[in-house]
Amino acid sequence: DCFLRWSFIMKEESFLLKYILTITSAAVAETVTFPLDLTKTRLQVQGELNRTKSYRGMLRTAAGIVRNEGFFKLWKGLQPAVLRHVVYSGCRMSFYEYIRDHIFKKDSNTGVYPLWKAIPTGMIAGGAAQFLASPTD
Repeated sequence: DCFLRWSFIMKEESFLLKYILTITSAAVAETVTFPLDLTKTRLQVQGELNRTKSYRGMLRTAAGIVRNEGFFKLWKGLQPAVLRHVVYSGCRMSFYEYIRDHIFKKDSNTGVYPLWKAIPTGMIAGGAAQFLASPTD
């Protein structure tokens, strides 16, 4: 019984499998790049506060955070960012595929999905996903 449920999830065209792969890849990307975003934000806030510059450059800022606050502070706030991707990235990719396959459709002669269809498809899918994910921002 458990095997049948797992095989349903693992089907190549399974919605659930695609959703899981999408949010997993988005979570990994967010985890890897989060320290860069944190250091960028620290530099921006420092500039807006017009106080003496304690941070200079991305690497020195990251090193200062590690030295003064600890290594894992580079990922402080990661959980809400990953939660946002569970909603945003999963919905965006799902919406895109649905719109591509059921509304605009590929060219029947060539099997190609032209750019003039891909652009509005991406805009609609991204906008709808952002609308749903906005409470997590």
